[in-house]
Amino acid sequence: MDSAATTSVPAPAASRAADHLVVARSNRRGHRRCPLPAAAAYLSGHRVLIARLGDLSVGGAFLHTQFPDPVGTQGRVELEVGGERAWIEVEVVRVSFDRGADGAKCGMGVAFLALPLAFRRALQQRTASSR
Repeated sequence: MDSAATTSVPAPAASRAADHLVVARSNRRGHRRCPLPAAAAYLSGHRVLIARLGDLSVGGAFLHTQFPDPVGTQGRVELEVGGERAWIEVEVVRVSFDRGADGAKCGMGVAFLALPLAFRRALQQRTASSR
């Protein structure tokens, strides 16, 4: 099974038969993504990290790191798009250890839990212009 098409979803509290369920989907992303070669600061209860940003959408981002936080970890990420800088509350929704030839796919996908309006508008303009 392609690791890019899987998501680890915590099992409901009432059902302790398994710690996690793996759900395969062909495309989970509901927002247009764009590459943004930049650094991002990431803070969680586990770490402080300066990571290379992969792609970005209104729904989230991919942060390149060899040591990602576990799925379900909540934290904050600082990003700048179109002159708008913001600290954004995030949750780790995907972890990848697929090193490939150069390790470029190692990292974690984070979902944005809330976006400041000005940052959201700047990000929508950025993703629209990348078509």
